[in-house]
Amino acid sequence: MLHLEDNPRDADFVRHGLEREGISAEITRVVDRPSYVAALEKGAYGLIISDYTIPGFDGSSALALAREKAPATPFIFVSGTIGEEVAVETLKNGATNYVLKHRIERLGPAVRGALQETCERENLRCAERELREKVEFFRRISENVTDLVAVLDLAGRRLYTSPSYQALLGTDAELHGTDGFAEIHPEDRERIRHLFHETVKTGVGKKAEFRFLLKDGTVRYIESQGGVIRDHEGKISNVIVASRDVTKRKLAEASLRASEERFHSVARTANDAIVIADSGGRIVAWNGAAQRMFGYAEKEVLALPLALLFPEHYDGGRERGLDFASAAG
Repeated sequence: MLHLEDNPRDADFVRHGLEREGISAEITRVVDRPSYVAALEKGAYGLIISDYTIPGFDGSSALALAREKAPATPFIFVSGTIGEEVAVETLKNGATNYVLKHRIERLGPAVRGALQETCERENLRCAERELREKVEFFRRISENVTDLVAVLDLAGRRLYTSPSYQALLGTDAELHGTDGFAEIHPEDRERIRHLFHETVKTGVGKKAEFRFLLKDGTVRYIESQGGVIRDHEGKISNVIVASRDVTKRKLAEASLRASEERFHSVARTANDAIVIADSGGRIVAWNGAAQRMFGYAEKEVLALPLALLFPEHYDGGRERGLDFASAAG
């Protein structure tokens, strides 16, 4: 604690007043401007107490210096000469409180109040700093992920969309406040809207697959996972949806299915026997010609070893053939 007081008896008076209130602290006493400035520059104090009238110095100047060099430190005037108008003016200029010397019993509550206010102010600063860091953290994540992230209100209107939405639907500014279901394919829209309302009602996020129908008529296949955001009372305030464009995968799967279907169509109509085995040598496909040649229906031979089709005296050639086929892929 830093105490600016030129009168030693008044300094003892203040110290005893604090002790009577159960406040014990290490007090550094200074008596003039030079020693006061040196103390401010030298160390950090939890509280500054100052007389208002100091020979060659004054309380207003002391307050101004404190606000410049230690702006977070609470400042209390303890004076017998300060008037009400001056006291009010010092509060406007940043003093935490003032106590008249003939009302020294008010010093203890004033000090506790000042320290409590400082603690609360510091907690608020920490909370604001933490919030800024979280906002920045979220911003950096949202700007660098390829997934589509949207925050909707309980009516389904967009409050936030990540930058990844821009390539599909537009910027966050363009989408803000718009219907979150407008671009969903008409055949999927009501199903997804129903899942949204279920999430709002139960608080349980839903997985979904649907399609976006874009302005140019193209279709994008989307997979999404919903979740809820709750307010400080635990009530659901928003819905967050993380989605992924899986169009390339869906098209690749469709192409593979079509290719397999073409193969099976050819295999079914082929006059030659076609038998397909996996890397372990077990039968996975068998066409009609193979059934006619070997006398077994496909369901009878699936998962059986391909080696069963060969007579035992061809074991050596059979094994070499299987090894060659496996190595060749």
